Amino acid sequence: MGEIGHKDSRLVQMLRNEQRKRNLSQRDVSRLMGWSQQTYNTWLAGVLPREIQYPRIAEYLNISDEMLRELVAEAEVSIGSKKIPGIRGLESDPVIGKITDSSTGTYFFGTGWVPDRRYKIVVDTAVMEPSLIQGTAAWVDPKRFPAIGNEVFAITTEGDAVLGTLLSIGNRSVELKQSNPERKLTVAGIKYVQVVVLAERVAE
Repeated sequence: MGEIGHKDSRLVQMLRNEQRKRNLSQRDVSRLMGWSQQTYNTWLAGVLPREIQYPRIAEYLNISDEMLRELVAEAEVSIGSKKIPGIRGLESDPVIGKITDSSTGTYFFGTGWVPDRRYKIVVDTAVMEPSLIQGTAAWVDPKRFPAIGNEVFAITTEGDAVLGTLLSIGNRSVELKQSNPERKLTVAGIKYVQVVVLAERVAE
């Protein structure tokens, strides 16, 4: 695994992917969204956007404001910001879970496992691309309270864990959204909902 700080952040990756998906030039994107081309270019180079720009960026990427804030926070970590503590020792975090169905983003964590510290998973599925890239690593923090729009693992009492973006939490069930292909799904028998707090990027 490469060093996180030496690769494009997921925010930059998603901006580039969305531009390619829409078959637009940087100038086209800037005109469409009302940004200066210079501003947009700085974001592609890794400069963090100002908070006033968050709503339009979230609209462009078709994600929630909460998810965009997560992406910006993660990007701050990748460029060495001291505003976000507790990211030391990533390489020593235990790898948990094994993919059992890559088409649905389902892992098996085991029924006796009790999460008590940050852990790492291998993203062996493409269901969350482009935000979580298949073949990379992601980190999950059991102590982080889940919020709507977070990328999460919905872990069942049977030890299965489904990866997705949190849409709602019900009575021992959650609704998730996956992006590749785009779909919604309900996961029942929930024991834990745990937040993906950091993800490895791939170089262009």
